Amino acid sequence: MRRYIYSVLFFAAMTSHNLVADSPAQPRPFATSHPFCSCYFVMIPEKIYLDEGTKKPTKIPAFGKAFSLNDDGSSTLMWEVSGWYSFENYLSWDGRYLVRMGD
Repeated sequence: MRRYIYSVLFFAAMTSHNLVADSPAQPRPFATSHPFCSCYFVMIPEKIYLDEGTKKPTKIPAFGKAFSLNDDGSSTLMWEVSGWYSFENYLSWDGRYLVRMGD
């Protein structure tokens, strides 16, 4: 009887784990930085909304912007990209380069 209960619990846990693992991740806004740099990169996913004037869907493509953090707490735009989204990005130590993972 114990073996039966353990088997049922094991298969139930495996089934629920697979359902979560097979779900695709949804794009979300996020920021990344290098630990030795006072700059950061912000990634914003594509957004589709209904234009109230024309009643047609309007698409804003995904984009990203790199900022330099100033001593007074303000930020200065260094460069920007558009037309793609990546879940994982790596900023160089000086903030001049970005490596994106995936498509």
